[in-house]
Amino acid sequence: MRDASLYCPPGIEGIVVDVKIFSRKGQEKDERAKTIEGYQITKLEKNLSDEIRILTDERLSAWKACSVARKCKPICMTSAPTSAC
Repeated sequence: MRDASLYCPPGIEGIVVDVKIFSRKGQEKDERAKTIEGYQITKLEKNLSDEIRILTDERLSAWKACSVARKCKPICMTSAPTSAC
């Protein structure tokens, strides 16, 4: 098996951008790997909910713009007609 790790020679200066921990399938993960994985899952779930919220807001604003352009009357969602509708 070959070591495919990336190494820098001594004396190189810079900023670490990202660190990834790899594990083999079927082996137990240590506490650090579980913590990192949990953080990544939380981050992905937050990004997904943000994207859904943004798309929903865009759809609503597009619908409002369409209804204003067509000068549509708002639809009353109650069963009995009232003066508020």
